[in-house]
Amino acid sequence: MHFRIIVISLAVASILSSCKKEDNKQNDTKKKRSDLLIGKWKVTQGGKDPGSLIPIDEQYSYLDEYKSNGEGTSTFLADSSVDPFTWMVSASETYIRQIRSYEGEPDTMYLEFYSFEKNKFIVKDTSFGSVNYGVFERQ
Repeated sequence: MHFRIIVISLAVASILSSCKKEDNKQNDTKKKRSDLLIGKWKVTQGGKDPGSLIPIDEQYSYLDEYKSNGEGTSTFLADSSVDPFTWMVSASETYIRQIRSYEGEPDTMYLEFYSFEKNKFIVKDTSFGSVNYGVFERQ
């Protein structure tokens, strides 16, 4: 599973290197990001620089599903493997915290919102000692 997280992080990094920073405004100011996040989101681009993100190869992409009860799943599209996680959006709505299990121990990831729209968001991931960006699009 740790290898899969590294592969996913590399995929997100390669995708995020071609994005531009977008307005960090919500389309619906009455809803919190945690409410807008409910649903399925596919990683479509990634890379190390938000100004030059590239499309993610389908075999390295994954689909995250966020449920309203704070649970979620990541489906790695190459082999359809599914990893469960719990999640929350910070009170400041600046990042997502995901807690997954790695070798029976909790493994916490923090994904900072770089931009957020109703059907697309970009995160900055500083896991594993490097900075990567990923574009998620609503499915």
